[in-house]
Amino acid sequence: MEETLPVQSIETFLDFLKQYIELQIDEVVTAAAVLKRFISKQTDKNIRILNKSTVGTVLVCLVMITLKGFRENIHKNFLWANWFGMDLKALNESEISFLRLLDYQLWVQEEEYNNIYNDILKDEEIKSEELKIYISN
Repeated sequence: MEETLPVQSIETFLDFLKQYIELQIDEVVTAAAVLKRFISKQTDKNIRILNKSTVGTVLVCLVMITLKGFRENIHKNFLWANWFGMDLKALNESEISFLRLLDYQLWVQEEEYNNIYNDILKDEEIKSEELKIYISN
């Protein structure tokens, strides 16, 4: 039976990113593309890393790596470890493992970027329409 990922923990993590990291849309789209690739690579390599017990570490690595590609001034790994109560050595090793699983393929092609961006826009439009319907009732 598949384990259920802790949605509340993921929401807390996303709230933290929104409030303290101030993720930009291009960073979110790129992170989504890299996560999609990470999941695909797991299947291709017949490795299962992403599960209930590792989702937090995977998400932290995903965001750390994405931000390192976008920003000049980045938060050092020891800050991420402190923020999330992680062992720095384990976080560094997890980051390396994350990159190796991806075969260091972090570049997102324009078409892939646009597809994910458009999916996000569609999702936001649906939520906006649902909110309008809810408010009008």
